[in-house]
Amino acid sequence: MRDVVIAITAASYSGNKGAAAMLQSSIKQLHDRYGERLNIHLMSVYPSEDRKQIPWDFIKIVPCKPTVVIQCSTVLSLCSNVLSHYFTVISPCSIVMSQSSIVVSQCSTV
Repeated sequence: MRDVVIAITAASYSGNKGAAAMLQSSIKQLHDRYGERLNIHLMSVYPSEDRKQIPWDFIKIVPCKPTVVIQCSTVLSLCSNVLSHYFTVISPCSIVMSQSSIVVSQCSTV
């Protein structure tokens, strides 16, 4: 089976503790489901602080400005769902999650 790559936006370990708790819970549930195949790209507005607090080695911190997260995360997630009907691969991610609006879009079959 192939790896599952998931991008998570609008959440961090170091910013808001409520968001950190939701992030940790989401990642644990994803790890329980996908196991060793799971790779997470966390789009972080606090990359250096989040790198210090990562509890797992399958999470990659990707620096992301707040304006990019706010303006693009939901739009990209929704667009990827529509475009996936026309293109086989439109993103390196299997799933795009936006913690801010709880939008999940599967870019390809997982």
